[in-house]
Amino acid sequence: MISENVRVAIRPISMLLTFIWAGEFFSFGVYYFIANQAASQAKPPLDSVDPMLPVIFCVMAGVSLFAGLGLKWFVFSQRRAQAFLCKQLSPIADKPQDETLAEKSLIILAKGSFQPYLMSLGLINTCIIFGMVLSVMQQDLNTFMPFLTGSVAGSIFCFPRVEPFVEASMQNWKQSFRHRT
Repeated sequence: MISENVRVAIRPISMLLTFIWAGEFFSFGVYYFIANQAASQAKPPLDSVDPMLPVIFCVMAGVSLFAGLGLKWFVFSQRRAQAFLCKQLSPIADKPQDETLAEKSLIILAKGSFQPYLMSLGLINTCIIFGMVLSVMQQDLNTFMPFLTGSVAGSIFCFPRVEPFVEASMQNWKQSFRHRT
């Protein structure tokens, strides 16, 4: 169980990540609106579009989506957290009652996951941008829908859970400490 001091310190990080995560869905709506407006235009679609371009965009969108999911998995992995905590908390290994260093390390762990998490959301957002550009170029809204579905599913999977992550990290560190002694 993490202390109330740690909970209060990481709550702003958790709330900010949740607001940014929710903002992703607003941006998805904007991209859908742009793709819908382009698809409803009376102009014929661009004939100069290379037939390989949709394939290239699909591959790049898939790679960015899976890179974003992988980065989120890496950022919030317990293995990474345990390696960080063992490195940070090795000075107090002989006196586990010193909770202040452990608390500071947990706060650093939570703050350190902010930037990579934003990069993860950006990579997931890149997937839908590829779909929007392809949809605008082909003036076909149906082209956009698989990219939208993948990005929404990826964003739902990447919901920020900072407090449970920090709590599990502390419990795992305490269990590993007990096994060492």
